[in-house]
Amino acid sequence: MATRTLKVKYEAQDDSITHPCVILYHAKNGQEIYYQFEDKLTAVETETVPDATPAVSSVPIQAAAPTQAPSGPAANIEDVPLKANNVLIVIVAQKLKKKVEEVPVSKSIKDLVGGKWTLQNEILGNLQMEFASAPEKGEELPLE
Repeated sequence: MATRTLKVKYEAQDDSITHPCVILYHAKNGQEIYYQFEDKLTAVETETVPDATPAVSSVPIQAAAPTQAPSGPAANIEDVPLKANNVLIVIVAQKLKKKVEEVPVSKSIKDLVGGKWTLQNEILGNLQMEFASAPEKGEELPLE
């Protein structure tokens, strides 16, 4: 289909005469389409030539700086299910550009936005995307 389109549109007159148009298919022309990193190419080459010996460099190899391993065992963090109230507060705090601790849960969204209808509608839209259902006049209910 692409070949036919090129013939119909550009066979009679093509502005780019010096650059020939080539149609490539991922199944047939994989080598031309996909870039193969050099280290993968060298790995493939070494696999195909098993009797090749590696070249020895005359430059001495310096030891890498020792890295410090963390001392003691890793802390075990308990996997706790996410609560809807936490998600609600985080979304409101993010839209108000405040820290989560700065958002009072006793206030409603309407009180927190301070009369900014656009911000209130944006918060309500994000909450509707996150939660399947929302209560009637949810902007007037306290966050808790």
